[in-house]
Amino acid sequence: MSLEISDFLISTSELHSQLGSPDLRIYDCTTLLEPIEPSGLRSRSAFSFWESSHIPGSAYIDLQEDLSIHDHQYRFMCLPLEQLVTEFENLGIDDQTSVVLYDQRSNMWAARIWWMLRAVGFSNAKILDGGWTKWTVEQREVSTAVKSYPKGQITFVPQPSLFVEKEALINQSVGCIIDALGPEQYSGANGGKTYGRAGHIPQSVNIPANHLVNPDTQEYLSLGELNSIIEPIIPDKSTEIVTYCGGGIAASNDAFVLTMLGYRNVSVYDASLSEWATDETLPLETS
Repeated sequence: MSLEISDFLISTSELHSQLGSPDLRIYDCTTLLEPIEPSGLRSRSAFSFWESSHIPGSAYIDLQEDLSIHDHQYRFMCLPLEQLVTEFENLGIDDQTSVVLYDQRSNMWAARIWWMLRAVGFSNAKILDGGWTKWTVEQREVSTAVKSYPKGQITFVPQPSLFVEKEALINQSVGCIIDALGPEQYSGANGGKTYGRAGHIPQSVNIPANHLVNPDTQEYLSLGELNSIIEPIIPDKSTEIVTYCGGGIAASNDAFVLTMLGYRNVSVYDASLSEWATDETLPLETS
């Protein structure tokens, strides 16, 4: 079955026309990341921002609290899939619902939730192209009403291959490794300030997640522009690909775009540099 861009993205105008539909589920997926000194990042819920203003009818998903392992040494590690599907059901997602995901930054938090939904076999989810940025620039309707949805029921079809562990990269058993972080981390120019060590996993190529969206509107680049970035690096759409970043978030955005472009064998290294860069036995390269 051939997929269209409309299977992955929904425009602000289209979503606006659907507001109030009983089977529609809208979620703000934003998590806030803040730098801490001398190095690292702190994450915190964006619930208070959602509470103060959001798309009408939307609810809020707290990625770390709702969908990630709480006592893991790394942030944002995906719950076991049999637990994850239950949490999605608790959030109101059902086989009969259409899900729209949005966030406040480059679509990467929305893409993370989209990837996790796909991992439990749910396919009727789209990302709001341009997210909160485009919605508010267009001065569309906003709300402060708190929304919760009734519990849903999802037919669980687990897709465990959508996530991989470090062994897949250590064994070099994949066709292409993609680093979704910025050029400063990839090259080592930032001195390893964020993740403890500078550089990138050997043999990885750099496709920064924030280079896949328009910086002004936060809309994804056109399919032609996205293909012009990725096809010269990965011409064969059957190539086995693993994306990584710092903690599986930006990597999910790259994975989303690759899937939208028709790449069929894409996985996310969930622990990413949170694990790799803190293990001195694992190599990093700078260039």
